[in-house]
Amino acid sequence: MSDAPTAKRVRGKGKHPAKVHVNVRLSQDVLEFYKRFPSYTGKMREVLTNYAKEHASEAVRGQQTDPRQIDLPLE
Repeated sequence: MSDAPTAKRVRGKGKHPAKVHVNVRLSQDVLEFYKRFPSYTGKMREVLTNYAKEHASEAVRGQQTDPRQIDLPLE
């Protein structure tokens, strides 16, 4: 055995920013739709990222958007 102390492993700065862990409640039909993809969480992330980028100009600080007014077609 080696007498050298073991170094604490620390995740270095990656190429991409770290992701934040969240819990989201989805309807069964939405989950079933996305589970058809090999990486369904990655596909969800892609769709949400694209939507956010496309609608970034609509977001106004402090303004609430009624979620019932958002139309997201599942194709």
